[in-house]
Amino acid sequence: MRRIWLMAGAAFLLASGAAMAQSQQVLVTNNDSQRVPVKDVNFAGPWAASCTIDPLPSGVATGQCAITVPANRIFVVEQVSAMGGAPTGQFVLYSLRVQTAGLNAPQGFLYPLPAPKLYSTATTDTFRVLQTAKLYADPGSTVTALVFRTAGTGVSTNFAFTFSGYLMNP
Repeated sequence: MRRIWLMAGAAFLLASGAAMAQSQQVLVTNNDSQRVPVKDVNFAGPWAASCTIDPLPSGVATGQCAITVPANRIFVVEQVSAMGGAPTGQFVLYSLRVQTAGLNAPQGFLYPLPAPKLYSTATTDTFRVLQTAKLYADPGSTVTALVFRTAGTGVSTNFAFTFSGYLMNP
């Protein structure tokens, strides 16, 4: 008797699995005046923020500034822009540090941003970055912008960073 129930149960599972494996195409029709609404339920709205690093004095080669992500929101960074200058002959590297999914690799995940020289004057080389990204920053965490220059001699200009993207509900 047990063998019959076992075989009947196995046959039922195989039959139901075969039925679930079959897919059926669904066609939704409508006209232009009755569009099908599509909405990302996690989307909380567009958001942008900026921060500035004051001029780096002689003897200092690095600087940073930060923004704080609103509590109870994930910040999806889609665009990063930065601009600033260093004394002629020096080069600049911009980076971005974020905390994602509660993970913090030593002090956050570090993303370098390529910064080509935009123009030069007699005393300053100016570097700019406009980088498309897809970075996720945890609710209430900080997004930190960093600048590194190849030498600590001379005084730099301000370095301005702007982050834009959107907020999501966690």
